[in-house]
Amino acid sequence: MDVSADISYYVYKFENAYTDELKKVENGKSHLSDSQIKEQAIEATKAVISEEEKELSINKNIEITHAMYDQDTGVAAIAIKDKVTEETYIAFAGTNAGADGWSDILSDASIGFNNSLHLKKRGDVAVGFYDQVERSGANITLGTGHSYADFLASRMAMERQVPYMLAYQGAPQSVNGQSFYQDNYGKFKLIMDKEDLDFHVQQEKKEATRVRKLLEGYKGYAMTFSSTRDALTNITWEQSSQEISFGGKVHNSLLMV
Repeated sequence: MDVSADISYYVYKFENAYTDELKKVENGKSHLSDSQIKEQAIEATKAVISEEEKELSINKNIEITHAMYDQDTGVAAIAIKDKVTEETYIAFAGTNAGADGWSDILSDASIGFNNSLHLKKRGDVAVGFYDQVERSGANITLGTGHSYADFLASRMAMERQVPYMLAYQGAPQSVNGQSFYQDNYGKFKLIMDKEDLDFHVQQEKKEATRVRKLLEGYKGYAMTFSSTRDALTNITWEQSSQEISFGGKVHNSLLMV
């Protein structure tokens, strides 16, 4: 658990370092290639880990083996190898408007409105990173992340049967379980061709069915740690009778979706 919490933090450091340099490139203040930006961001993250080890006088026994930042979706991830267990853990960055602008915020909104087609693109990037790391021979046993990254780690775990998924203050696969395009059909009909809109509705239904089957078929162990005093948590999560309660949540029917 300690390692999952640590790397859920380190992946933000990687993302910030990557996007800071990317913005310099876009403004003509840097001429680094994408691969050079990634290596620089990895080194910056390693420096953060080393500094913590010095401050705490410990050896975390971890190393970054892979990292990625997808400019189209804003998905950022790192793969960490535990030198003791020889296992590899993947962490995703959560909502980080300072790095991604509106990208992560739109993904949060897609979870809230269950825009399953938008979310599938993000999930596909997460799964693609898993596949890349696995091809290197890594034994991937854990997915983790904070906030919106819970969605990414969970989607990866379900798609690839990752044994463990631990997340922090996380986002679910969807909030209301409804259909984005179908529930807003009248509004979209004003701006979309009917044939195209009907196609989106059908694709959305297929994706919703696929995700539901993934959830039902997941054989691993998943846990999300959330503060029950967080307003957003109380809005988006309704605790079921099967979840462990630590006695802090206030149920208010006006707040629950």
